[in-house]
Order: sequence, then C-alpha cells, then structure tokens
Amino acid sequence: MTPEFAVRGTLSNGFRAPTLEEEYYSDTIPGPSSVIAQFAPNSPGAAVLGLGDLKPEKSTNVSLGFVWRPLPEMSATLDLYRIRVDNRIFGTGALNGEVNGQDVSDLVNNALSDAGSVINSFITSTDIVLFTNAFNTTTNGADLAFQFPMDYPIGHVDWTVGATLNATKVTNIRATPAQLLPALDGGASLFTPQTISDVEEAAPKYVINLGVTYTYSRFSLTLLEKIYGPASEWENDDADNPQNTFNWYKTTIGVTPITNVDLGISVTKQLKFDIGANNAFNRFPGLENQALVRTLYSPSAAANNDPLGSTTVPVFSPYGIDGGFYYAQVTLRF
Repeated sequence: MTPEFAVRGTLSNGFRAPTLEEEYYSDTIPGPSSVIAQFAPNSPGAAVLGLGDLKPEKSTNVSLGFVWRPLPEMSATLDLYRIRVDNRIFGTGALNGEVNGQDVSDLVNNALSDAGSVINSFITSTDIVLFTNAFNTTTNGADLAFQFPMDYPIGHVDWTVGATLNATKVTNIRATPAQLLPALDGGASLFTPQTISDVEEAAPKYVINLGVTYTYSRFSLTLLEKIYGPASEWENDDADNPQNTFNWYKTTIGVTPITNVDLGISVTKQLKFDIGANNAFNRFPGLENQALVRTLYSPSAAANNDPLGSTTVPVFSPYGIDGGFYYAQVTLRF
C-alpha cells in the first residue's frame, strides 16, 4: 500500500489422507483382569461396530495479514486466520464391553472374541478404541510478531514480541451407531468430554513471547518471558466408585509465565561459554483435580487394579512437569 505498510492474504484448501498407522494399526493389550484393543478402521471388527473406512480430511483456510515498518529497522506483522477441517480423524472414546465386572455391551465383547481375545470369568474390564472421521473443527486465530534491533552507546539490543491467540471449536460430531450406545462412558456420543476438551481446551488459549537480547563486545544476555494462557481437560474416574458410573472432573492450568535466561561470553570466534536456565523460577503446572485424585486413590480404584491413581500431574501441561532446567554450556565451532 505504501513503502511502510502492506496487506497480504490467502485463500486455500487442501486434504490429508489417512496415515498408515491411522488406517491399519491394531493392537491388543491383555491384563490380569482386562482386555484393551485398538481396531484398524478397515477391519471386520470395525465394520461390526458400525464404523467403517476412513475418508481423507479436507480443509479450507482464509487469512488476512498486515505488515508495518514505521522505521527501517522496526517491523510488525499481524495475521488473522480461519481454518476449517472436515472429516477430522480422531480416536474414539473407550467402547466398553465390561466395566468393573458388569456386562454393558455384548457387541463389544463379541467383537473382541472374534478378533482373538479370550473373555473369561477373570476379565472384569474390556474396551475397544479406533480411529474414525470424528468431527469437523473450525479454528480462528491471530499471530503477532514485532522486531526492533537498536544500537545504544554501550551495546546492541534486539527487542522481540511474539504472540499467538486461537480458539478451536468442534462441530458436526459423527453420529453414534445405535448398537454402540450401551458401550459408551455414560454418554451418548462416540467422543467423550475428554476427547472434545483435548481439541478445544487442552492447548493454551494464547502464548506470548517477550524477548530481549543484549550484546556488548564479547558478552551476551538473552531473556525470554513466555506467558502461557489457560488450558484445561476433562477426565473420568473409570467408574471406580461404588455406583459404577463414569463421573467427570475438570483439571485446569492457569495463566503461567515461564522465564528463560542465558548469559554468554565469546572467548574467541570459535569458543563460547554459556550459563542459563529454562523455567528459571521452577514453575510447575499444579496437580490434577483433587476430587479425581481422591477417587483414583480410593479402595474402589485399588480393587479394580486401576493404574490411573499414579497420575497426579496434568499430562497436557504445555510447559512440562519437570520444573526448572539449569545448564552450563561450551560451544566450539570448527
């Protein structure tokens, strides 16, 4: 538009064929009292369940961007986008044949037996999962980038800002075959609240990066502040309660700033020493929903040999569960 200001945009579409793993992978995990199976979507067992071959995902993308250079050294960009994905491939929730010793679906148990699994009186828990064309999704988002290198009398500073904001919504959820309704986790959909929350809520709503790098002579100092927006996930208690019902619990990770810092000195053009820290203030994501943890540690869960009680930290945390990482580093170029 002008030497300092530009507008850009795209309109595109595409598709993604199912991967070999999504199309053909199958597995059976037998336990002392359980059988868990992953069926291939094109297998006879999947056809019996009313779930057939996979179709490719199709997408449409619209974006609009602005570029601004108010100074020769300074640049700022803002891009807005909307992405729709149809026939998105995702794993179903657990299709239960037996829950804590109670039969809930002969169809699932028969499909397991037909696939070679032995279902006897010692088995108290059975379920099947498989990939399918689960739903459509629409993602709206924005990306911001700002760069400003500047020289000062006592050094050079690179100022940077990066931010991404997006929200994904699940639409047009695949209808559940009527014969599978008894096999679901207390709901009426192939896809549990956990499945939907993994798509819509488990990623942070936004991530902001505030960076500054200062260099003077042979010395450098880099400071990066990463700010993660809120994230959450729904989980159930595997019916490990006296009522043998699937109860749902929401775990939330709040807004969290993570500080990364690096101090370096170049001894020669080939040799450099650094000390630094990732997550310098040793931040952790917090614990799982405590009501869920108490349920999974309960006598009912222990009686059902449920291993989920050992998971007390949210595995969907965007910044890891190990706390701070501190290092010293030597770099030699040759």
